[in-house]
Amino acid sequence: MYAIVEVGSRQYRVSPGEKFLVEKLAHPAGSSIELPVLLLSDESGVTVGTPHVEGKTLTVKVMGEVKGEKLIAFKYTPKKRYRRKTGHRQTYTLLQVPPEKSADVPQVEAASLTQPTEVAQPIVEPAAASVAEVDSVKATSTDEVSVGTTPNADNLATSAPAADASAAELPAPSDPTVKTNDTPGDN
Repeated sequence: MYAIVEVGSRQYRVSPGEKFLVEKLAHPAGSSIELPVLLLSDESGVTVGTPHVEGKTLTVKVMGEVKGEKLIAFKYTPKKRYRRKTGHRQTYTLLQVPPEKSADVPQVEAASLTQPTEVAQPIVEPAAASVAEVDSVKATSTDEVSVGTTPNADNLATSAPAADASAAELPAPSDPTVKTNDTPGDN
């Protein structure tokens, strides 16, 4: 099932439960708008209006305003050093078509949603370790150095490679005398 509706001077094909963007409308978020239907397709067939389908309107909900994709306007005159770059983001209104009510899906009443339901509490047993057991584990684990431990002065002295003398002579990366490929005109 779908319908073609008119918003402003444009036409949109919409289906139940669908969200779509239209040009900015002067309606606050959360309000409802009735749109004229130009074409309606359902189980009985397609109904085409002249120009609108008689007695049919589509009520949509305003979700809010969103900004569209950024567009760049760039003016350029060669050999005259004239360059102007501006950006633009169009504001749109986001509309949502209400979902189709089906006879197969049971409808949930609002009264049943407001009443709290009781949730069973999970059973959590406290840990049986005592302070003496934790101290004994710490004493045995500090004697060995494993792969996942943090390096300290003892295990770094044996595993670290010797420092090169040439590494000390290199300038720092934040030094302004170091040229990178990011600087324009220095190729």
